Amino acid sequence: MKRRDFITLLGGAAASTIRPLAALAQRAEQPRRVGLIFIGRESDPQMQARIRALREGLATHGWIEGRHYRFDIRWSAADPEAERSQVTELAALAPDVIVVSAMNAAKALKQAGAISTVFVNLADPVGNGLVSTLKSSGGNITGFTAFEFKTAGKWLELLAEIAPGVNRAAFVFGGADFGSTGEGFYGVIAAAAATHGIELLPSASAPAPPRPTSRLPSANSQPRVAAA
Repeated sequence: MKRRDFITLLGGAAASTIRPLAALAQRAEQPRRVGLIFIGRESDPQMQARIRALREGLATHGWIEGRHYRFDIRWSAADPEAERSQVTELAALAPDVIVVSAMNAAKALKQAGAISTVFVNLADPVGNGLVSTLKSSGGNITGFTAFEFKTAGKWLELLAEIAPGVNRAAFVFGGADFGSTGEGFYGVIAAAAATHGIELLPSASAPAPPRPTSRLPSANSQPRVAAA
């Protein structure tokens, strides 16, 4: 899906979440409050581009910032305690909807159950308890995911097909903290590595992988290493 199409869908989801709260004809009321909790830095051009794209997506549904809604933005550094504090801060502002790209904040909002929430690009929403199924959220939260852990196994399979001589692969993901997304990808890649007889070299924060029983390099061989 193209970025603009995705953002248009996101804007539509946010707008449709707000719309039942009041008729669009009631323009004289105070603008609706839209809380945002994004992982990243406010100074990051990519983050600002996402905010602009969200404004554009809402605009396609007739929602204009300052007239129909206002943003209350919090920036997260993937700190669980900080994210929960941000949820508390935004909840005190009584927003009509919160758009979130931080897993810990999304879980806190799901648990609170009082605020309509749209999550963006969070991994394994079913496994992380955000929604009951991908077809139905079953609560106050809905959203989009672009992470399918099973694709991680395909990455290693492609590596083995492209470079059949590779017998060791390094797994590098994000920073020092893997988080649930990194753990999900790592588990699938580790299983695929064992199947293909490839020794997986994790980063310092990853759990030790199972050692494969075949295709390991001999004591005199020079291993070929690729990053997965």
